[in-house]
Amino acid sequence: MTKQWLVPVLAVTLAFLPADARAQKVLISGNSFDSSDTALTGPLGTLGYDLTFTSSFNFGTANLSGFSAVWLDGFSQFSPGTPGNPGLSAASLTSFMNGGGVVLVQNPGFGSEPLASYPFGSELSATFNYPPGENTIRITNPASPVNAFLTGAGLSSWTPASAYGVFASGIGSFSGITDNGTAGNWITVTRQVGAGSLIYTQQGISQSLVNQADDTAALQFLRNAVGLAAIPEPNPTM
Repeated sequence: MTKQWLVPVLAVTLAFLPADARAQKVLISGNSFDSSDTALTGPLGTLGYDLTFTSSFNFGTANLSGFSAVWLDGFSQFSPGTPGNPGLSAASLTSFMNGGGVVLVQNPGFGSEPLASYPFGSELSATFNYPPGENTIRITNPASPVNAFLTGAGLSSWTPASAYGVFASGIGSFSGITDNGTAGNWITVTRQVGAGSLIYTQQGISQSLVNQADDTAALQFLRNAVGLAAIPEPNPTM
């Protein structure tokens, strides 16, 4: 049965870390991220991240100060901004990455904003094909740190789908690191932005974690992506 995603009403901060640990501080926003769903927060709690969930409605005015990574889905409601309320636009995210932050977006362009609204998104085009989606994933760049400790088999056969579409062959300044087994049908693409990193993927990380409690590959993918952050990790004891 397909899960109906809920939009969190309030921003919720969940700190999943031992008192003496250091953790990446991650801002999470999108309709597939329900901070009250233990099927999602339970697996995420094993990573030791300091996680802040904010509703899609409030994402446009979020403050990125202190965060090392931003994890979004395609329903995160970018705001072009108005006088006195600049919003969290593509320019804001680009500035965040220039400073060493990581931006990870799953299924960009399939939700409330066109792909061109995202940083460098105008260089890409995507095709949504769920159902059934893509269920065979091939690693094309095993040297990418995003693919560390992962295999094509581990990235494949997720529930309800490994990926919800593909990026077309023309990916501009991005590098393709996985595809669906056919050259040019990219699943995950990456790009360095200043000292930081931009990762766009059609893999449904959060959806798979909710539907497959033992999806270690989805957790590893997330760990690899967030681990690229060049922003000094915050000290939770301070």
